[in-house]
Amino acid sequence: MEVGTMTAQTHVAAGASSAPSVPTQTMPERTARYLAGIPMLVLGIVSLVAAVVCFWLASKHPGTPALALACAGALLILAGVLVLRGLTAVAPGRAHVVQLFGQYRARSGSRACSG
Repeated sequence: MEVGTMTAQTHVAAGASSAPSVPTQTMPERTARYLAGIPMLVLGIVSLVAAVVCFWLASKHPGTPALALACAGALLILAGVLVLRGLTAVAPGRAHVVQLFGQYRARSGSRACSG
């Protein structure tokens, strides 16, 4: 897991005074944690392929093994969708805000393929 830092910047609207203003609400700086995007992409695709294999094997085996394989396939689909849904493209030198469970999380784009 890689760790980057995040900072807050304010933008001056067009036509507004360029004099710096003091923000009325301070924003705490947090360390942004992220994993590289390419390995997470591969993990998501592999889990979806493994889910398909589990469902295929479940169709070949009757009884309890079929139920276990179908449950494993459903869990793998859920995991794969969550991993792939969590990928966020961030350009180098840019920041991206992601809302997670009602809280904003900022992402720094220190790598071209960060996820």
